[in-house]
Amino acid sequence: MTSTPKKTVATVIPVLLYNDAAAAVEWLCGAFGFAQHLVVPGENGTITHAELTFGNGMIMLSSLRDTPFARLQQPLSKKGDVVTQSPTSWWMRWIGITKLRSPPGPKSL
Repeated sequence: MTSTPKKTVATVIPVLLYNDAAAAVEWLCGAFGFAQHLVVPGENGTITHAELTFGNGMIMLSSLRDTPFARLQQPLSKKGDVVTQSPTSWWMRWIGITKLRSPPGPKSL
């Protein structure tokens, strides 16, 4: 990732959940150059809410906890877990799709 962020306007702010959000904040800042805009600590070393900036862009994150939103968006816990922190997988879980089917073949004319 570049060390000089481009001057753009962010119109989408991703929200991520982490099992260890405090470690994620340190890693994201150290590895990619994010800056801590706001970090709200919670109980037992958790993060209630954090906003990290990179240029004019921002991501928000928090520690995993039992909320309706968190039930839809789970962080990876082990190898082989299904990614749920994408808009598509979130939407699929919301409407109850658990598996994707292959698209049908081309229709004959």
